[in-house]
Amino acid sequence: MLPKLQRKWPTIEKEALAIYYCVIRMQLYLLGREFIIQTDHCPLRDMHQKPSNNRRVDRISLILQQCNIKEIRHVSGKCNCIADYLSRYPRQVEDDDDFFDPDFGYVPTIPSETTNKKASNNVVHSSSTIGAVITRAQAKAKVLSTSSNHSNITTNTAPLLDDQPHQEEGHEFDVLGIVAAQKQDKLYQEKTLEIKNNITKCSYVLDNEILCKVIKNGDIIKKLMYVPSSMLQQLLKAYHDSSWAAHFGCRRTYFKLKDKYWWPNMKISIRNYIKSCMPCQKFNIDRRKPVGLPHPIEPPLGPFQLIGIDFSGPFPITPQGNKYVLAITDYFTKWVIAIPLVNQTAQTTAEILYEYYICNYGVPNTILSDQGPHFNNQLITAFTKILGCHHIKATPYHPQTNGVIERFNSAFERQIAKLTDQCINDWDIDLKSIVFAYNTGQYATTKFSPYELQFGRKPKLPPEKPPSYYEFSKPNDYFKFLQQTIQRYHNQARNNMTINQSNYKQIYDENRLDIHYNPGDFVLKRLSIFPTKLSARYSNPMIVIKQQHPTYWIQDSDDKKIFQVRVSQLHTCNISPSI
Repeated sequence: MLPKLQRKWPTIEKEALAIYYCVIRMQLYLLGREFIIQTDHCPLRDMHQKPSNNRRVDRISLILQQCNIKEIRHVSGKCNCIADYLSRYPRQVEDDDDFFDPDFGYVPTIPSETTNKKASNNVVHSSSTIGAVITRAQAKAKVLSTSSNHSNITTNTAPLLDDQPHQEEGHEFDVLGIVAAQKQDKLYQEKTLEIKNNITKCSYVLDNEILCKVIKNGDIIKKLMYVPSSMLQQLLKAYHDSSWAAHFGCRRTYFKLKDKYWWPNMKISIRNYIKSCMPCQKFNIDRRKPVGLPHPIEPPLGPFQLIGIDFSGPFPITPQGNKYVLAITDYFTKWVIAIPLVNQTAQTTAEILYEYYICNYGVPNTILSDQGPHFNNQLITAFTKILGCHHIKATPYHPQTNGVIERFNSAFERQIAKLTDQCINDWDIDLKSIVFAYNTGQYATTKFSPYELQFGRKPKLPPEKPPSYYEFSKPNDYFKFLQQTIQRYHNQARNNMTINQSNYKQIYDENRLDIHYNPGDFVLKRLSIFPTKLSARYSNPMIVIKQQHPTYWIQDSDDKKIFQVRVSQLHTCNISPSI
C-alpha cells in the first residue's frame, strides 16, 4: 500500500514507481541479464531512452540504468490482467506466518472473517495464491516443511503445484495410447500374424510392440508409426485444429504427418477431414470462380415492354436539396431517364414513375427492380396492379439481374464526378446533359445509340453545322420511311443483342461449375458484409427448402429465417468427415 503522499502523485509517476519496485524486487534475477518490461501505461515506453519532462520519472530512470533494459513494451490493460489483479489484491493485516515468506514470492490474503489467528486453529485459507517467482519444487518443499504446523491446510491449492500437461482441451493426441489402440485394430492383427509367420513380402515391422510401416526411398528406409482408424480423428484434430496447427490446408497438414505416421488412404483422409472443418469452411476465401452459369434475359420484342428501375446515392446535397437519382431504362432501346430527387420513399417512386415515364411512353409490360424498401412495399404493389404491369424483383445481393441499369449507374456516377463543381455540388444541373450524352452514344450490345432505336434517326448534336437547304417530305411518305427504318434498326439491334449474349455466355461458362442443390441439402451462404478483416466469410450451415435453379430458398436452422439467394452465393457444406 502506498503512503498517503505517494497516493497523490500523478498516474505517470505512480506507474514509474511500480516499475521501480518491481525491478528492485526482482533484481536478484535481472542483474546481468537483458529483459523486457511490459506496462499498460503508454507514456513510459521511452523512459529508459530519453527524458520525460518529469523529474521523478527521470530520477527513477537513472536508478534503473544499472539494469540492462532491452525494451519497455506497452500492452493494453485488458491484456495485462495478471499484474492488474495482483495490484488490487488485498494485503495481510495480521502478523505474517512463516509460510508466507516474501522472499519466496507468496502473496498472503485477508481471512474472510476478521477473527483472531489463534482462534482459527491456524487454518490457512484456500484462496492463497502463489506468485510468479517461486518454482514448483520450492513450493512443494515449503508446503512439506510447514505441514506439521498447519494440519488443516486445505487441498484446493494442490492442483497449482502439480505438473499439468499444457495441451489444449480436445486437441491432444495420446501417442502413448497408440499401442492399446493398435491391438484393437483389425489391420494390426493381420500384419502382426504375417510378421510372426516370417512372410518376406510384409512391409511392416514391430518396434517395441508398435506396428510400423516400412517405407523405402532408394537407400533411405523409414519406419512410420501405423495409426489405427480409431485414433485418426484425434490425430487429425491435433495436427489441424490446434493453435499450433492453425487450420492450414491439406498440403501443409500432410507434410507434417507423412514423416511420422502412416495409414491407408492417408491423403484422402486428410482432405476429407479438412473439407468438413467448419471454421475452415466459414473463414477461408474461395479463390475459384463463382459457381453457376449465366441466364441472360431474352431481349424484348420491342421498346417499352421491359424496363429496369433503380436508385443510386446518396450524393452530396445540392442547393435544391437533391441527393438521390432514380434511373429508368428500357431493356430494348437502352433509353435512359434519370431524375434527381430529395428522398427515395415509395410515394416518391410511384409519383416519378407515373409522371416521367408512364405519361410520356405508356405502361410497360414488366418492371424489374431490386428488393429495396422503396420498391418492395404495398404501395408499389398496388400501383403496378392498377397499371396492369408485372413487377419482378431481383435476387437480393445479386445486381447482375438488373445489370443494364446498374451499368448506367456506374457510368453516370463517374461522369458526374468529372463535370460537377465540387465547391457547390451542382451535380443535378449536369445530370440531364450526361443522360443526353449517354442516349446519343452507341451502345456496345445493340451497335446503335438509344436515340436511334427510339426515334428512328441519328441525333443532331450542338456542334454540327445547320444544313444548307431543307427537304420536306409528305407526311405519308415520311411515315412509311420512318416505319421501315425503325423496323430495320430494331431487327438488327435485337440480332446484335442475341449474338453478344451468346458470345458472353460462352466466355463466362469456361472453367465454371454449375452446381445444383436439392431440398434438404446443407449449404453455407456467402456473407455480403464483413465488419472486420477477421470476420467469417460464410454463414452457419443452412438447409435448402426450395429450389428454382439458379435461385434457391434457404432457412437458418437457428432463427428459422428464410433467405432467397442465387447459386453463386452458396457454398457446399460438408457436415461430417468420412475417414
